[in-house]
Formats: sequence, C-alpha cells, structure tokens
Amino acid sequence: MRVRLLFAREKNCHNSIVTLLGALEREGLADQCAVWLTSHARLIGDYAEAAGEADRVLVGLSMTTGDVPHMAALLRDLRARLRPGDLILAGGPHPSADDETVLAAGVDVVFRGEADRSFPQFVHTVLTGGNWQNCPGLAFRNAGKTVRTPPPEPILMDQVRSRFQGPRLIGSLEITRGCPYGCGFCQTPRLWGRAPRHRSCESILEELPQYAHSGYVRMLSPNAFGWQAERPGEPNVRAIVEMLEAARARQPALKVVFGLFPSEVRPDYVRRELVRAIRPLVANRYLAVGAQSGSDRMLKQVRRGHTAADVFRAVEAIQAEGMGVLVDVLFGLPGETPADAAQTRRLMERFARSGVRFRVHVFTPLPGTPLADAPPGAVDGETRAFLDEMARRGLVEGAW
Repeated sequence: MRVRLLFAREKNCHNSIVTLLGALEREGLADQCAVWLTSHARLIGDYAEAAGEADRVLVGLSMTTGDVPHMAALLRDLRARLRPGDLILAGGPHPSADDETVLAAGVDVVFRGEADRSFPQFVHTVLTGGNWQNCPGLAFRNAGKTVRTPPPEPILMDQVRSRFQGPRLIGSLEITRGCPYGCGFCQTPRLWGRAPRHRSCESILEELPQYAHSGYVRMLSPNAFGWQAERPGEPNVRAIVEMLEAARARQPALKVVFGLFPSEVRPDYVRRELVRAIRPLVANRYLAVGAQSGSDRMLKQVRRGHTAADVFRAVEAIQAEGMGVLVDVLFGLPGETPADAAQTRRLMERFARSGVRFRVHVFTPLPGTPLADAPPGAVDGETRAFLDEMARRGLVEGAW
C-alpha cells in the first residue's frame, strides 16, 4: 500500500515535526512512506495532489493555542475533500490538552503528549494494515464517544532525534524535557511531565557534528541551568561547564547557543560562578531570564517557585560577569491588581537603567493548565503607556 505522510510545517512547529520525522527514521519507517512537507497555505492543493498518487494519505498538523482560530477554516476545507480512509492527525500543546475540541473541529486522531513512541507505532500499524486504534497515546472518536488509549512510556532523551535525513531537516537540540515546577499558566509540565529527563553529555556530543554545516546549535530546555540538576533550585554547575567545554573541544568552530528563547534560565538557578564559566563557551552574549512578575504576591499565586528578589539577584549576577539579560515579563495574570502591575513596572524601570531588555506577554489562558478557565488578561492604561515608551527606546519586544 502506498502511504503518503503530508506534514504542514510552519515556523512555530518546526522542531516538533523534525523530532517526529526523526522518530520515524529511528524506527526504520521513513523509507516505507513518502514524506511530503507543505504549509498551511498550500495544504489543500498538496493534499489533492497526494491523494492522486497514494492509496492512503495521513495529514499531520502540529498546533498551539494561537493556531486554533485560523485552523478551524482550514480543517473544514480539508475535511470536505478528505477521501474515505485518509486521516487528519494532530499533536502539540493544544490538542494534547483539549482533544475534545480538536476532534470536534474535524481531526481524526490526536496524539496526546510526546509522540516519539506513539507516532512511529501508529505509522507502522497503518503500513501493515493493523488496527491503529490500539496504539498508545491517542484520542479519537468512536461511536460518538471520545476514546483515549493509555500513554506510552516516556522516551529516554538520548533516543530523541533532532534531525531528519530525508530532506535534511535539523531542529534545536533538546537536552531536557519536563519541569518540576507547576506554574499556573504553563503547559510544559502538562505536556512533558514534572520529572525532568536530561540528555546525557555523551549523547549531546554525538549529536553535534550534524550542526557543523549550519555553524551553530541551539540547545533546547525549559530551564537551561536546570540541565542535570540533582535538586530543584540548585544548578549542576560542574556538569553544565564540563558539557560545554567538551562541546568546544569536540567542535571548536561550532557556535553553541545556550539559555536563550525558546529556552530560558530560571532566576533561582543563576549563580555567578556558572555565568562566569559558561560565558567564553557560548555564542550568545546574553541570557533569557523568566521573571514573569515583579510582585511576590503574583509569583506566589501562579506558583512560580521564586521571588522578585531572586530575579534581582539573577540579573545582577549575570551583568556582573559581563553578559546581557533579556527578561520575560507577563502582565494581566488573573488577580493582578494595579499595585501588582506597578511593582512589575518598577522592576522593569530599575533594570532598564542598566541596559536590560524585555520580552513582554499578556496572559492567555491555555488548556490543560490550572488557569485554563481564567479570562484573558489585559493591561491597564498606565501600563500600556509605559510599555509603549519602553518600546520607543528599544527596550521592549512583544505584544500588549
């Protein structure tokens, strides 16, 4: 049976798709089905072409909550053209947390959580004519009811692929999945679990040669300074430094990006000696620090697990070692008062005087999180005027 896998690859889901295609390659399945990469804009036309060439087409979509508004119309159009036997597959943060809504919108199969194991098993089952409904980690509709199969075993990080040799795709190098913290606004621990899993130093070094042609590698982690940490709040300084030193020795021309978005460093993990040690070993001249708020009341309410004082100490330590800082700030959190917002503005004002830059977000409720049912956040007039002025000075990026 000729099976074509049609993946809609957009910038915000590039790493996820590379990882899934790499998982197919790891299991020896990539050569058994034709992989075709497309975009949302070309998906309908490319599906029609694929349907004319293959016995069965699997359409893969990776979705965040921000993708949902424009995905609805795309799914309606695709559903209207779908042949019997072809399937629309979806995964990512939003489908994993809100599978009911995604299935109702026209998706046939949702891959819940990480799919490094479940996706290859699903494709193998389709290729061999088996019953894919027995595969782990899925959600689908059957006889008017949503069925959820048991999750697969979490994958070992050393088995996670960050490359796909077919059309030669490379993603960021994942070094950690999972987060022990339960921030009320964040999907990360709900998607990857709260027990951190780390790629070994040996595996990181083995992966580096594939990045030689691009000249740089971006290491991906929910908290870069948490890599190989043995206890929450305490970075494993020796392990991090030894890994980066080994990377430099193994690939001296390769630029290593560590601790920058979409990764960041938690402020309570910042140690001056760690910053001093990594500075000559990384290509980035600044670090991203997740502050979120200057109000201890709000930090406690959303369960961040650190204080505003931790943020001040982190920024001072980073700057003292000659690195710049990009601070993430989140306004409009549920329950935020004008006094809370003023504390965050004062934090930003103080940091701005020393050259700190900011990435600003406004709270959006995400499915599957403790704050999923809260209303979307908004900024007050005083905060908006403040951010507009900071943006004119080139100190703030984001949307508010």
